[in-house]
Amino acid sequence: MQLYQSLGYEVLLEPQAPEELNDECRSCALALGLYRVIFTRPARPGGA
Repeated sequence: MQLYQSLGYEVLLEPQAPEELNDECRSCALALGLYRVIFTRPARPGGA
């Protein structure tokens, strides 16, 4: 996250939705606890 921010991006981290995992991974609580979906976009001028 800090790397993207240092490159001038806004960053949003969202938890991994269980329904988005492959069937063989759905029962793995560790995967759901560790993985995040990363959304980035160029930072807006003025930080707004």
